[in-house]
Amino acid sequence: MTAAMSSWETAGGFFLPHLTGLKSRTLITTDGTTLLGADDKAGIAEILTACERVLEKKGPHGKICVAFTPDEEIGRGADHFDFERFGAEFAYTLDGGEEGEINFENFNACEAVFEINGFNVHPGSAKNVMRNASLIAFGINAMLPSAETPQDTEDYEGFFHLCDMSGSVEKARLRYIVRDHSATLFEARKNTLRHIEKIINEKYGSGTVALTITGQYSNMAEIIQTHFHLIEKAKAAMAEIGLTPLIRPIRGGTDGSRLSFDGLPCPNLCTGGYAWHGPYEHITVEGLEKCTQLIEAIVRQYADGAII
Repeated sequence: MTAAMSSWETAGGFFLPHLTGLKSRTLITTDGTTLLGADDKAGIAEILTACERVLEKKGPHGKICVAFTPDEEIGRGADHFDFERFGAEFAYTLDGGEEGEINFENFNACEAVFEINGFNVHPGSAKNVMRNASLIAFGINAMLPSAETPQDTEDYEGFFHLCDMSGSVEKARLRYIVRDHSATLFEARKNTLRHIEKIINEKYGSGTVALTITGQYSNMAEIIQTHFHLIEKAKAAMAEIGLTPLIRPIRGGTDGSRLSFDGLPCPNLCTGGYAWHGPYEHITVEGLEKCTQLIEAIVRQYADGAII
């Protein structure tokens, strides 16, 4: 563990500063060439272990419902969720990071795609005739705020993220994801994109560019605020097991958002993992244990008293 941690800190300490806080723990990693898969095998392991312990201890508890959703990373985890069969009034997802995290705010999100039509002729006779779709695409991206990208934002700051692009003289395509916690600012971002479409078509001719905006998910804070016992019980459970609550917005999405808007209020809790979605993904044995204890403590919190 010491050697692995030392090499990670040397190679990537600028983006993994928390590693110094994990010293003396048992670190679980891969060999650095692939994903660990703790996102979200860690949550599955913690839920199943907590259920096992609750059954073994035979302590008091209310009705406990457990479900696992596939395809969360592509926004389809709740597509076929059977709410009636699940049978719960509220829930938690276990899909967060550092021990102590409680998330009940997430981005409002959409995908935005610009399809650009150019006009190609021989470059020797192209003056005032050719419309280079790839160059128009560059112009579209240049019209967006250059500092409002994922690498330049944090906390509640939203962004435009160019995910992929393709192009030639005749055709080009830009695909963005757009994010903001504020519903008002989110609408403003979409209006900025629509304005760019308008300006480009006025400059180069109608039909030069077509913008398609597809909604993805919304900020679940709107729902959770009316069921705040979920947050208070989680905080009380953390105090019981010696964790410090870390109330943080999710800079992304969660199945809990979809579930909340479909009638199942569902904030997100920590799993103890770090550096998701890359070969440096890692978690500790101690973190897994603490998050399992958290689930048990929440079960006790709801068994000990009525919902307020």
